Amino acid sequence: MNSDDLTEAGIWFTRLDTPVSDVGGKDRGDFRSWYRYSAEHRRAFAAVAATGVVIADLADEPLLVGIAQSALARARARRRRARLAVTGIVGALVMVPVAALTLRHWQAPATSTTPPVPVRVVETGVGERREVALDGNVRIVLDTKSRVIISGGAVTIAGQAYATAGTRPAQVRLPDGMTLSTQGAVNIRIDDKGATVLAEGAPATVRSAASTIMLAPDHVLTIKAGRTSIARAADPAAITGWRSGWLFFDDTPLREAAAEINRYRGTPIRLLRGSGALRISGSFRIDDTGAFLRAVGQTLPATVNVGPDGTTIAIARGRQK
Repeated sequence: MNSDDLTEAGIWFTRLDTPVSDVGGKDRGDFRSWYRYSAEHRRAFAAVAATGVVIADLADEPLLVGIAQSALARARARRRRARLAVTGIVGALVMVPVAALTLRHWQAPATSTTPPVPVRVVETGVGERREVALDGNVRIVLDTKSRVIISGGAVTIAGQAYATAGTRPAQVRLPDGMTLSTQGAVNIRIDDKGATVLAEGAPATVRSAASTIMLAPDHVLTIKAGRTSIARAADPAAITGWRSGWLFFDDTPLREAAAEINRYRGTPIRLLRGSGALRISGSFRIDDTGAFLRAVGQTLPATVNVGPDGTTIAIARGRQK
């Protein structure tokens, strides 16, 4: 949980001003997408919400109320016009009780014009692709079943995306507290298994609290189980093929290939009887996943069965007799 997560959580807490279960209105969908994106987001929101409870509990202590009122009188005499920032709310977790009381009993002047940091969420469904522009500088192409969260100029991606920078570097958040910066183009894949980043055309810089890594063009950064590695991409087209409508498999376990195909299908493929260990090679059009099923049935010791209602396709190891 970093300062960016806490800042975004504070923005949502202030905007919605209600517990998670009671969120309503036009922000409901965007907030839920942000909240479900990662455990770090959920912990940050819980921390900000808990801060409000602590402040409320402390604010009614008589001695502390008197101290707070004196502090506010001095503040009014100095005609302070500072607005309470979200980071101030987060900081209250470690401030003395007097600071907590001040937050409870003092409201910022209504004339404050400091705008909240906008949060924008864009998602794609099965088989859908969308293009997103950020401040006229960064262009993002979202693959199927993917999401991008744009907040304060920084980008967080779930799924797969292609990002290109304009006159200013593009900033993309990665797992494990890392941030990627590039003035070129990157292909990014982030899922529950980890993250892969391919630099295209220009180097990229990856920063963390402990180090700075330079990612050369045509090299792939892999983040998995807390470990980071960099290697030259053996076949960049296998990574970027989705942008031209192709998926490439080279001796790929069937469980991995089927999972990738399922991202582009409305009707899921299920693997039965140990068929996931079989391996498949070939190139397949994203808009013709039936060709993948035909290849499985024709080239592997497997049987493809379509359910009576056509909503389930099962692949079982072994040929039908």
